[in-house]
Amino acid sequence: MFFGLVSIVVLYALLLVYITWPIQEFSIDKAGVFGDSFGILTSLFSGLAFAALIVTILLQKKELSYQREELKLQREEIARNRKELARTASAQEKSEEWFALQARMMTLSAVTSVIELRRNAGHGFDRKLMDQHYEELVALLEKTKGI
Repeated sequence: MFFGLVSIVVLYALLLVYITWPIQEFSIDKAGVFGDSFGILTSLFSGLAFAALIVTILLQKKELSYQREELKLQREEIARNRKELARTASAQEKSEEWFALQARMMTLSAVTSVIELRRNAGHGFDRKLMDQHYEELVALLEKTKGI
């Protein structure tokens, strides 16, 4: 289309030169008249440029709406990721608490076993210490019920 439009303008200029040939004098007045003969084309190109400007503005408006929608979707995804991260952190904390309780229960169980072994070996044992470890073990078992 562009090539066709340029061809029409060139042919029009050649037609004007042919009609006005031979040009006897080169003056500003004659050049002005020659330039004014392209007035319709100037108007056409000005109108096309204005139409192109309007189309460009409409395309930018459409692209801006797409960008806004994309930003909205990104914000929603970030909110979902934040919730998932909070849930994962909570699960991690519970898991760490569970492992800490398990380690403490194993320690208490080992201590209780050592006390039992000493008692069975005839060395005697500290009843108060045994009761204290037993109560702590029971408290830990109660605490693990909620996990």
